[in-house]
Amino acid sequence: MEGEKTLRDLIDRAFVRHHARYATDLANLARANDFKINRTTINEIRNGTYSARPGKPVLEALAWLAGVSLDAAYLAADLPAPGPPFAAELPDDVDRLDRKERDAVLHVVRVLLEHHRSKDATPVTDSQENGTFELRSAPGE
Repeated sequence: MEGEKTLRDLIDRAFVRHHARYATDLANLARANDFKINRTTINEIRNGTYSARPGKPVLEALAWLAGVSLDAAYLAADLPAPGPPFAAELPDDVDRLDRKERDAVLHVVRVLLEHHRSKDATPVTDSQENGTFELRSAPGE
């Protein structure tokens, strides 16, 4: 990224890069290339009134329009870039788990995701410093 620090910077770069005059120009271009973003979102970002947390489809569209990496778009949105697909990291034998075991794993993942989405979640490493951690709520809860 060449100094783009915000989503607005990415939109400005996209307007210049594609010689666009209107948000509709960018939205149509993105749609024609199988990306999902609408002119309202583009205008809100450009005007500084966008208050939503952008999802992956919007960030993918912004990255493509601006000609930057997806990681750069996440950085501009002040969001952590996602890692590799979780399923790709599972052991080969994971498909041997029975329904009850699968439900237990899925429950743990859902609890971690819910806690991760919480603004008050604070990662704390364990006392053994062995790479595991627990998530604790912020003080006062």
